[in-house]
Amino acid sequence: MPKRLKSTLKGKNQVNSFQVRKQGKLIGKLGRKPITQQQYSARKLANAVARKQGFGSATVKTAKSFKHTVSATLRKRRAGAQRQALTSAQVVNPGYNPVINNKSHLAPDTFGGPSIKNNLINAERDINLMLHKRVENAIASDMDKRTPPGASPLQRRGSIEIEDVFDPKSQKPTGRVYNVHLDAGNKQPERYDQYTVINS
Repeated sequence: MPKRLKSTLKGKNQVNSFQVRKQGKLIGKLGRKPITQQQYSARKLANAVARKQGFGSATVKTAKSFKHTVSATLRKRRAGAQRQALTSAQVVNPGYNPVINNKSHLAPDTFGGPSIKNNLINAERDINLMLHKRVENAIASDMDKRTPPGASPLQRRGSIEIEDVFDPKSQKPTGRVYNVHLDAGNKQPERYDQYTVINS
């Protein structure tokens, strides 16, 4: 059973330091740190992913490296919107098939990320549900703080750049970096954060 080892914040959204073990073995860890606008802009410029209707993706794959990046606006998914079944959906890394498999959205579907090949990867279930889900919860909480009473939750609240790195042979995910920009709103200032998930 996966087990939380260490955390430095209280509550379900704690992310500053979080690790997951399975059968006594460390399988992944999560960290979060604030970044500057300049750091966020530099990563966005380096990735140079063009968006269309709020979403874009790019893959760089060679014999020695495999990286996939998505760029998206941040807004809440419409309440009650039908979710697409992922059973037959294609993924960026079809060569990786862990025993307990989950299809993981890079730009989270809770923020309107599409359920298409360029936004889905094969991931280990515990990494997806215990680490990536924790990042989503933290971002959603920060977005809620920026939504004034009575305002539409569907309004843009920021943007996100997500970089996934894979082993070029096995196509196993080795890590993911979330670079997040949250707009100012509801007396909350602009905010820039970087979340890093490392797969062991």
